[in-house]
Amino acid sequence: SMMASMAMGGAVGGQMAGAVGSMMGGMNQQNQTPPPTPTVEYSLSVGGQQSGPFGFPQLQQMVQGGQLTKETHVWKQGMAEWALAGTVEELSSLFAAVPPPPPASPGPPPPPVI
Repeated sequence: SMMASMAMGGAVGGQMAGAVGSMMGGMNQQNQTPPPTPTVEYSLSVGGQQSGPFGFPQLQQMVQGGQLTKETHVWKQGMAEWALAGTVEELSSLFAAVPPPPPASPGPPPPPVI
């Protein structure tokens, strides 16, 4: 059972707990920080106008809508100062899933690949 393997002594148990912790945290390398919770909220500053705070689902929609980019300044409780969204590790997953913006003038579709 899982409990038995966890109890099997010092070094191995510690390594297993560390591996499980880093898997649960996803991109978080620091095992001291808990994985981000859905209640994390960021405020945005766009053109000097502050808005928010927004939860992750809202941030995701704003990324897809183009209002939130890697150059947008963001801030959340506990941060010393505003940071660019592209430099915030916790937000990197938002940008990873975003397709590049479509070209301004859509041309004809490419020929089918046979």
